[in-house]
Amino acid sequence: ILDYSMISTRTNLKMGEVNIFEILKESVHMMKPYADEIGIRVAFKAERKISDKVWGNATFLLRVFNNLIMNGIKYNKPKGKITIVYKKSRQLNEVEIKISDTGIGMDDEDVKKMFNLLERGKNAKKNIDGSIGLGMSLVKEIVNSHRGTIDVQSQLNVGTTIRVLLPLYDGATPKSDAHFCNI
Repeated sequence: ILDYSMISTRTNLKMGEVNIFEILKESVHMMKPYADEIGIRVAFKAERKISDKVWGNATFLLRVFNNLIMNGIKYNKPKGKITIVYKKSRQLNEVEIKISDTGIGMDDEDVKKMFNLLERGKNAKKNIDGSIGLGMSLVKEIVNSHRGTIDVQSQLNVGTTIRVLLPLYDGATPKSDAHFCNI
């Protein structure tokens, strides 16, 4: 709840130049033992070893990827798979991260509500894990605070793909960063 409050009010969020590829790689490394424990395969694909930078907060970006990968683990099918794809778009000067799973998926109604505060989908409610529905709304707030976008494609009983687009850092502190308190 404190993280959500901090992000949504844009206070105390220290921003700087961060290596987005390394943050994603760290998240995969952190989440893989959980996947291995329950038999979920994890595939991480990248164009090459990349040193792309974004203007952001490494701790909160790590939280985004941890949440998305953990959801792919929790809501997957037995012996399922999670595929994380990282690629750079030179034309659009951004990075694209796709996290896909072979899980239980969502219907259109749940997809439309998935970023709402305190919302849990019908299938998520069946999985009693103590969560209260802050995760995806926090993820969206963090991505938005990094001038990025997030979208979802899901099919019930087939799986879900979440795509995060983040602008690459061009070396200049963004002017719109004035509303952040860089402590």
